[in-house]
Amino acid sequence: MTGGAARTLVAGGRRVEVRGPADLVARALGPLAALEPRAGDAPPPAGPAVVARVEVAGPGDVPPDARPRVTRWVAGPPARITTDGVGTATFDADGGVTLRVREDVPANDLAAERLAIPALAERLRRDGVFLVHAACLRAPDGAGVWLVPAARGSGKTTLSLMLRRAGHGLLSDDRGFLVGPPDAPRIDPWPEAPRVGDRSLYLLPPDAMPGPRDPVMGKASVPALTPPRVPAPLPVRGFLLPRLVPGPGGPATPVRGAAALAPIASQVVVATDPATAAATLAHLAAVLAARPCYAIPVGDDPAVAAAAVAALA
Repeated sequence: MTGGAARTLVAGGRRVEVRGPADLVARALGPLAALEPRAGDAPPPAGPAVVARVEVAGPGDVPPDARPRVTRWVAGPPARITTDGVGTATFDADGGVTLRVREDVPANDLAAERLAIPALAERLRRDGVFLVHAACLRAPDGAGVWLVPAARGSGKTTLSLMLRRAGHGLLSDDRGFLVGPPDAPRIDPWPEAPRVGDRSLYLLPPDAMPGPRDPVMGKASVPALTPPRVPAPLPVRGFLLPRLVPGPGGPATPVRGAAALAPIASQVVVATDPATAAATLAHLAAVLAARPCYAIPVGDDPAVAAAAVAALA
């Protein structure tokens, strides 16, 4: 292990300080590193930070390895999250989080995706910052951001790339932090490169070459399309729910009530504390009461998808 490290993240306007052995912190962060302030960014928010401590796991801190690896919520005290073969995240009395990670955890995104991200999402929910699995697209007129929450294989990336071609600004392909009161929600996009499968390759610009294909997900990252980091959370315009269909696609139709809440709630990281999960559902229901939600049939014609969304203006 190398010496200690202290790295700063900004998520939904909240500062997160990650401390611990440098190489273990790097493995625990993985894609979270995209949330670090860069040269020229606004300074991190003032005030107390959420502190995440990263430590080498002891013999009793790592549940046995299993396939598939499962992340579980364990009621306290102290409350904690455990992930098979990776480690444990404990929610400390001082408001911080302690991540105890297997010393030989693979140098990929395993520790981040299975332990660090769920743990930080759980901690930030308690401050009103909700991690959403959704693409974020700024409308061409600049009047707010469309969120495209969708499960894998439902057409989220395909719709996002279609709208990007039509002039929407791709701010995030996969995740964002929802903040603010329900009647004025804002989104802090998480700037990651989009990952595309065979269906979406034709939507890439000629100079945007995909990288190696992930053997598990079957998709390839497109680093050239990595979005910029926005300086502050942006107003949410509404929600688009894609559904892949044969043919060119079709017009958008409004969705309300439980039909809107169910697919969106399933894409918020709520697989942990039942109490914060319930509060998250109530918050999302209130957001959906204040913002429009539309179902979008996504086919193979980008012009049809762009016209469907343009008509919503």
